[in-house]
Amino acid sequence: MKSEDQVAFGSMEVFSWLAFLFGVINLINTTLSNQMSRKQENSILRKVVPYKFPDLEMGLFILVLFGMELILSVW
Repeated sequence: MKSEDQVAFGSMEVFSWLAFLFGVINLINTTLSNQMSRKQENSILRKVVPYKFPDLEMGLFILVLFGMELILSVW
């Protein structure tokens, strides 16, 4: 019985590592694809479009995120 538990735990550990690696590779792929498409857009338009970071939206997102975390922690 104990060896069956170890096999199940080992297989779940392998699965979790594979899922983690898939996520990291997907993140890198998305980042590189976005960079390449932005370079292509800039070369087509022949001008640099100024980019402003969405401070207000990001601040609201962080507040909502921490609020939900606080509610779930208290609950």
